[in-house]
This record gives sequence, C-alpha cells and structure tokens, in this order.
Amino acid sequence: MDLMGAFFLFAAIVNIILTIEHAYTASRRRLSFLILLNLLQNLLNTTACFAVFFTIRAKTQQPSEWECYLIASFAIFWFVFSLRAWTNVFVCTSHYLRILRPRSSGNLKRLFTYGVLILTASMSSLASALIHVFMYEFEEEYGVCSAVFLYEDELAHRRFMRVRVSFVASVALNYLLPIIVVSFIYSELLTTLKSVNAPKKVIRDIEELLLLDKHLYLWLVGPIHSLMALQFIFLMKEFPNYWLCVKVLTAIAACYCIVNPLLRLLFRNIDYFKEIFQRILS
Repeated sequence: MDLMGAFFLFAAIVNIILTIEHAYTASRRRLSFLILLNLLQNLLNTTACFAVFFTIRAKTQQPSEWECYLIASFAIFWFVFSLRAWTNVFVCTSHYLRILRPRSSGNLKRLFTYGVLILTASMSSLASALIHVFMYEFEEEYGVCSAVFLYEDELAHRRFMRVRVSFVASVALNYLLPIIVVSFIYSELLTTLKSVNAPKKVIRDIEELLLLDKHLYLWLVGPIHSLMALQFIFLMKEFPNYWLCVKVLTAIAACYCIVNPLLRLLFRNIDYFKEIFQRILS
C-alpha cells in the first residue's frame, strides 16, 4: 500500500467520523429531506474513498478478472462518485422548491421531479462506470490504453461506438450537467434572495453551497475529464505515462470527497473558530 492508498484510507476514516457526528447532530433536530441528503452525501464520500483505496491496492497486486473490470478500472469509484455529484443537484433542487416554489410545487410535482433526478443519476452513474470498464478492457487487450482509439478497424463497430457514446455521455451527464444545474439554480436563488433583502446568513449559506458544489467540483474533477477528452479527441499514440496521469488525476478528483465535508464543517463552525482566534489574540 503506497502513500496515496494510505491517504484515502485515512480520508475514509475521517468521513466515517464526520458521518457519525452529522448523524448525532441530526438526531437532535427535526428530521428533514435535506438532513437525509447530507447523510447520504457523507456515506457516498466514505464509499468513494474506500473505492479509491481498494483500486490502488488492486493495482499493486495481481488482480483477478473481477477486480480488473470493477476495481482496477476505477469503475466502482466513478459510479459512486457520480451519484455523489448528483446529490448536489438534489440539494440545490430541494432548496429551490423550498424557497422559490413552496406553494406551486405540490407533493406530486416534487415526487415527479425527484423521480426524474433519480433516474438520470442512476443512468449517468452507470454510463460513467461503463466507460472506465471498457477502457480498462481495451488496455488489457492491447497493452496500452493510449493506443486503443487507433485500432478502430480491429474493433467491432458496435463495440467501438459503445465506447465513444459512453465517454461522451459520461462527461456530459456526470460533469457538465451537474455543474450547469447547480450553477443556474443557486445563481437564481442568490438573485432572488438579494432582491428581497433576505438575511445575510441565508445568503451566505447559499454562497457557501455554490462554492462547494460548483467551484470546488469544477476545479478538482475537471483535470481528469480534460485528460480523457484530449486522449479521445486527438488520439495520441504515445501519451507519456498516461495511466500514471489517470491515477493521479483521479485521486485529485476523489479529494473532493474529503475536502468538501471538511470545508462544510469549517463553514458551519466558522463563527466558533473566529471567537477562539480572537480570544487567543487578546
């Protein structure tokens, strides 16, 4: 187990502690849909960190066929991570319906909205997992994944098209679409709240959610998708250390699952930390 694997094992343990802390705090409050969503996010953060840990561990051993296609391909991580990304959409949609559409959105409309989101999240997460399974399968078959797209004549037409369609769907559904939806909804919420002179704390909470669910996700997850897009578009025959780059950039993307909850904890207790800091200075 290398240093990266140890880091994500530590991150998973930290997420377990944060999940327990959040569950304890939630038990003292009235149960709501947002609280359940936050608990789900913590559980997905923990699962994603464990998935990266076992993937790195499998890469250092001789994996079985099952491990090759489900663990070593990062497929399990991307499936869980995509679900985690879509929980951000659930959270911002819940805030939107609660603040801007409290009366016009009845129970039936809410169920329909969340049903569509659940279906979209499931399909997009499956597409994300499939593309990594396919690419790892090609790596095993041809030795270097960086050359797979140059073997179009040697691949079955349906199989090659399946890779291309899955890749485009994965990036569009799991990276671009969540960012666009989160950005649009939170921007509209901020505009409305500022126009009616809402309390500063409410506006600050929405700004923090926009920072965590859009900007943090954008910058941490963007590099791995950019690398895969370059590989896909330009068909580089000899990309230097391609799979090492994939491993490192995937680890950077996975850091979202530990940085996000830690920043959320910091923002939630920032007034408390400010008070302690002022006492130390005085």
